[in-house]
Amino acid sequence: MTKPTPEPSIPNVNVWARMGHVWTNLNFIKTVLYPEKDKAVSRTWIFWFVWNTILAVVLSVAVWFVFAQSGIKWIENEWWSTVPDFQAQVEDGVFTTNLPQPYVLFEEAGEALVVIDTDETVYSEESLRDYRGGLVVTANEMIAREETGEYRTFNFSEFEENLAFTKADVATFWYASKPTFIGIAIAVVFVGLWFWLCVLRLISAAWWALVFWSIGAMASIPNWTFGKSYLSVLNFYSIPLVFEAGLLLIGVGILPFSTLLVFGLVFGVNFYNFKKESLKV
Repeated sequence: MTKPTPEPSIPNVNVWARMGHVWTNLNFIKTVLYPEKDKAVSRTWIFWFVWNTILAVVLSVAVWFVFAQSGIKWIENEWWSTVPDFQAQVEDGVFTTNLPQPYVLFEEAGEALVVIDTDETVYSEESLRDYRGGLVVTANEMIAREETGEYRTFNFSEFEENLAFTKADVATFWYASKPTFIGIAIAVVFVGLWFWLCVLRLISAAWWALVFWSIGAMASIPNWTFGKSYLSVLNFYSIPLVFEAGLLLIGVGILPFSTLLVFGLVFGVNFYNFKKESLKV
């Protein structure tokens, strides 16, 4: 009498070891994902959110040290020193200053403009149409243009009390509020990155799952379904992300079809090893 073949045990791969398997196990789909059966769903989702949250934290810190910190130092040490000592006040809803008018605080052709022109002799709301974004301060209001093309206006008459400040006052306020501003900025960057990594990429993952579900079906991978394809994409998605980040860091830039090439290689190797192991049986 032939003994029944024992059911393969479910591999005990935690969220940390799983990342190692994703990068080093060339037969991940057959040796990890398939044996996990129903547990593959919960384990994959935990893996997806844990590692993408970690990545969002790392990228947020990197943005601060690589970009934001140098920008703040430039503003504090170089740009601020070019701004003359000034006095400014808002009295009865009218803004005045002793700075020569118009006074351009920052300008990059076609990109951004920040200017004070209380007389509106040169600059006004119309001036912002030539820039992607910017700010014009007049005697009565501040007009901001966002990159979306939307305008926002703040009228100085909305101040309930008169206001006066100098360059020294602005510097004191900045250094006192700097930790709060930095904390808010990093939090905003983190939330944006987390939403992109964890939520928005689920849409593109569905597309890649459809592509490799079709390829797997044509390759006659046993018991291959769209669900397994989707779980595989979620597990493998860190590989093309790291590859493209590396290209950006070395200055090459993202190559056309780079995600397709990386996914194609990863799935191709897994499908080949899957079929190879199946033939041995």
